[in-house]
Amino acid sequence: MALKQRFRNNVTRILEGAGVSFNVLEYTWSEEVHSAVQVAQALEVPPACVFKTLVAEEPSDGTKLVCLIPGPAELDLKAVARLAGVRKAAMATRTEAQRWSGMEPGGISPLGLHRKRCRIFLDVSALDHDRVVVSAGARGWQVCMAACDLVDLLDPDIAPLARSAPR
Repeated sequence: MALKQRFRNNVTRILEGAGVSFNVLEYTWSEEVHSAVQVAQALEVPPACVFKTLVAEEPSDGTKLVCLIPGPAELDLKAVARLAGVRKAAMATRTEAQRWSGMEPGGISPLGLHRKRCRIFLDVSALDHDRVVVSAGARGWQVCMAACDLVDLLDPDIAPLARSAPR
C-alpha cells in the first residue's frame, strides 16, 4: 500500500480542516484497475473496507442520491428509493455523475459532495470497520480514515444498501 501525504486537494483540505486523522493511498489507475475490488487489491486492503461512491437519482426530478457501499457489493436501488422516500431510484449516467460532482467516475469522493444539496446514504456495514477507504476525489488516490469520522463528516443516512454481487 503506497502512502502519500503530499497529495493535496479539496478532500484532503476538508479532512485537515475538520482535524481528521487520515492517510492518502496511491495506486496506478487504468481501465484494467478501476473497480473498487481491484483498487483494494492494488492497495492490499480488504475489499469490504473500500467503499465506492455511487450517484443515483430520483428520475422524475433528477434529485441526486449519493450512496456509499462496500467494493464487492451492488447497490440495492429499491432500498435507496425507500430510504429517500421516493417512488424509484436509478443510477445516474457516468456523464451525469461527472457533471454533477465535478469528479471523474472512478474518482468520485463523498467528501465535498456533502456540501451539495443532496442526500447521502452509507451502507450499515461501514460500522463494522474501524477504518474505511474512500476516493480522495481523483482516480488513483484514496483516503483511509476512521469510519466514525466519515459518519461525522457526512452525516449520512445509515442503512442496508448493498446486496451481494452476482458471481
